[in-house]
Amino acid sequence: MNIKYLYAKLNGCRPDKLADEKVLVRLLDDISSEINVHVVKRMSHYYGPGVSVVFLLAESHISVHTWPELGFADFEIVSCTGNSDVNKGLEMAAKALGATKVDKQISEYKQNVPVINIRKRRESKI
Repeated sequence: MNIKYLYAKLNGCRPDKLADEKVLVRLLDDISSEINVHVVKRMSHYYGPGVSVVFLLAESHISVHTWPELGFADFEIVSCTGNSDVNKGLEMAAKALGATKVDKQISEYKQNVPVINIRKRRESKI
């Protein structure tokens, strides 16, 4: 298993983009497609003026939380596949939101662990 965890703070973003729930959902859709992850469920909420968007993925999740009044977004991608380009996802988000400064942290965890079939496990009788 290869887990990639990207956490970024995007500053100097365009407030109009940060306050637009539809723009943010489209952005996460575009990123999901580009980095080859599979969306299981989309959730979003407009707080006025900020927005939170979370995509649950077959591989883990992508999220963005915004503060338009500060020009700030909190962005995260976690993927359990080795072929997801989390840096590309961050580049797309920074460009789309007009970020002038990006602070990021990336962690990668590699382990040789067996894959558990969750469906089969749930059906087991104890």
